[in-house]
Amino acid sequence: MKERGLNRDTAIADGVAGMDYVERYFRDEDFYTADEAAKALAKGYAGLCLLRHQYKNRLNTNHHYSKDDAYYLMTQGAHEETARVQTSGPTDGVARAVANVDSFLARLNREADEEFRKSVIQPYSKIAELTEIFEICLKPMEPWMLEVAKMRYRYRRPRTRIQDAMGKPMKTSLVEKAEKAILERLTVTLTDYKKYCLSGGTSIQDETAAKVIAEHLPDYVISQEKAG
Repeated sequence: MKERGLNRDTAIADGVAGMDYVERYFRDEDFYTADEAAKALAKGYAGLCLLRHQYKNRLNTNHHYSKDDAYYLMTQGAHEETARVQTSGPTDGVARAVANVDSFLARLNREADEEFRKSVIQPYSKIAELTEIFEICLKPMEPWMLEVAKMRYRYRRPRTRIQDAMGKPMKTSLVEKAEKAILERLTVTLTDYKKYCLSGGTSIQDETAAKVIAEHLPDYVISQEKAG
């Protein structure tokens, strides 16, 4: 759903700022409180949803090299080296490249997997953790409050433009009541989640990363197991 008036750049900037604040709160840095973290997360939720969608699409892109890619890269280097040293057998370097292409391809793809993990899976898992925390917080709330949450925090509508599920305008006082309840519950959720993680519980971020790596980087899992 594309909501008229939703500025993507502003929403994403707020999402990044909200993520930064919540992460600092989780790290127990001074001056970062649960109630302010809740406000930052609520404000940034729309942008985080946009970022989650972007990174989720990137999860399905092919980041691996093909054998042809590896062969091209190796033979390019071999040709350049042959020309530089001017050997009597100009095909020697190319022959070695052909013989070693499989091991070279494996190394290229190990490096590509590591870069994919850092640049796509890691940020996706962070974002998914925060959006899930926000959505978990909303689950037990009344339907009309869920409607306020969707309109206010997902589509960033002003209080004066909030409608109920039937399309009728909602009183500003009701919208403010819902906002207060949402932020209070989100504050409690963040506090409890932080305590859970600090006590040794597995974070949503780690669970998400493990699932995504198992699905999209099976060779990376195997290499890590061998390394261990």
